[in-house]
Amino acid sequence: MPFVAVMGSYELQAQNATRYSLYSFNKIVINPAFAGGEEVAIFSGHYRNQWTGLKSAPKTFTFSAHAPFFEHKVGAGLSVVADKIGILNVYNTELSYAYRVKTGDEQTLSIGISGQIQYCRIARKKTNPLGQGDVEISEMSKDKLQSNLGFGIYYQTKKYYLGASIPRLFRTTAYDEYKGLRKLKSYYAMAGSEHGINANVSFQPSFLLSYIPNAPVEMDVSMNFTFYKRLMMGVSYRLQNSINSMIQYKVSEQVKIAAAIDIGISDLRQDTPGSFEVMMEYRMIKTSGSTPNIRYFF
Repeated sequence: MPFVAVMGSYELQAQNATRYSLYSFNKIVINPAFAGGEEVAIFSGHYRNQWTGLKSAPKTFTFSAHAPFFEHKVGAGLSVVADKIGILNVYNTELSYAYRVKTGDEQTLSIGISGQIQYCRIARKKTNPLGQGDVEISEMSKDKLQSNLGFGIYYQTKKYYLGASIPRLFRTTAYDEYKGLRKLKSYYAMAGSEHGINANVSFQPSFLLSYIPNAPVEMDVSMNFTFYKRLMMGVSYRLQNSINSMIQYKVSEQVKIAAAIDIGISDLRQDTPGSFEVMMEYRMIKTSGSTPNIRYFF
């Protein structure tokens, strides 16, 4: 059954969060301490199509917004994530708050917390109670609504950042009757830096490490290059999973667009060519007067 096959594979990724290739452009979804970290209000839409061409594979849409307040001493953010995995639909709404402390002229330490509401629903009209494997689905409980909390810490300077977070402090139990839908809490660590090569080119390496109890450690290592402060191109390696290519273009001071293509190197490459995602971001920057000193690419 396609749904069972997909969920069996997806469980290996711990069923706790979408693994974005463009994670460095949308860190608010995994670390609440990043709220307000870009020094301006930011709105972004992010779509990921996991395992393209594989029936019932995961599809995720994320909307997020965050901004600094009270002379940049605090940050607040909102994230809405809609996941569709086979016949399962999961909607997660999260509010983030970060307390930001200046530790130097261009150094900030942030401590963040988040509160989440998650709604889980099975599209029962798409199931066949007589089909193989669907007995487990038909015996699941009704739609569920649950809450959770998250925590994060984030330190940034003009040239580098460090962060750690637990986006979900508690193990959720939605549809726990079916092992493929269990969700476990995860631990994230991230870091990145920027190095000028010349006046027109800079190099931005970054990594994201995630740990889930009783599961293999996952790691993304990225190498990006930015040209003329407008075009970013890069590649990343997801440990034993995929090799990813990324591109981001700054259309204007306010608008950026980005895309990524993942080429799978795991056993799933026999069934799907990989995954892709696209992202658009809008920054509330005044076009007249001086432009604030913000970080464009990480």
